[in-house]
Formats: sequence, structure tokens, C-alpha cells
Amino acid sequence: MSARQLFQKAKNYKPDLLKSIQKINRIIANPENSFKLDGSKFKELELSVYHHQQQQQQQSKIVDKSNLGINQLIKEKLPSLKYHNPNLKFTIHNILINEENSNKDIKIDNLLKIHGFEDKDNLNIECSGKSGSKIFDELIQRTGAVKINESELVEIPTHPTK
Repeated sequence: MSARQLFQKAKNYKPDLLKSIQKINRIIANPENSFKLDGSKFKELELSVYHHQQQQQQQSKIVDKSNLGINQLIKEKLPSLKYHNPNLKFTIHNILINEENSNKDIKIDNLLKIHGFEDKDNLNIECSGKSGSKIFDELIQRTGAVKINESELVEIPTHPTK
């Protein structure tokens, strides 16, 4: 590496670093998903995700369509909620239903359970047939979560500074 390359200022980040920065910014600086739950009232969010496994395809999991909203919530909304609520515990149970279990009557509850420090603060949100956005909106509304001001959100610059 020449001295010229060492002292030359970078004009852009490398593509893989840029993708990572953009992903982090979606989590920490997205005003749509940035909410703070009352840490003195709630202690845990619990979700169960059910997967059906077919006998011929032992390696691949087939997601139950009633869980699509939960999966969308986990992928798009929960990372930001986790970041802004570090004292809140998030528990996700991945439950595999194979052919042996599917013959039995298994009660599949598509619930988002919110555990409070007191029993009166416990909440359940029915997730069947709802999109991730609707589940998230109901979570925010029922818990009384407070939206974080955009001025408080920190965004990592996507271009090197001089």
C-alpha cells in the first residue's frame, strides 16, 4: 500500500459496511418503530412461533400462514423495540410441529403476551390474521408506549465525514 493510498480520504464506505450501517440505522433511528415502554410496569414480551415440518422436507420449516404477522413483527418491528427498551426481556419460542404432533389436538395460541410486574398489568394480544404493523400498533396502544422524539434518535452517517 502506497503512502498516497494511506492518506487519501475515502469518498464512500465499502458496500458491505454501508449495508451494515443502513441496517443499524433502521433499528436505532427509525421514527416509526421508536417507542419506549414503561419499564416500571412491564418486564417481558413473549411470543410463540409455530412451524410445520413435512416428513419429506426434514430440513425446511414451513411457516403457518397465521404466523405471518408475528414473523413480520419479529423481523421489522421488534429489533427497534428491543434497542429502545434494554430493560425489557424479549422471549420468542420457536415451536416445531411435525406429523406426529399434528395428529393430536394441539392448541396453537397466536398471542403476544406482555408480562407486567403486577398481575393487573399482564396483557395478551391476539395475533391471528393480523399483519405485523397491526400487532405493533395494538401493542403500542395497549401498553401506552411513548414515541421517542426524532431529535433524540441518533443516526450513523452513511458517508464518511471530512
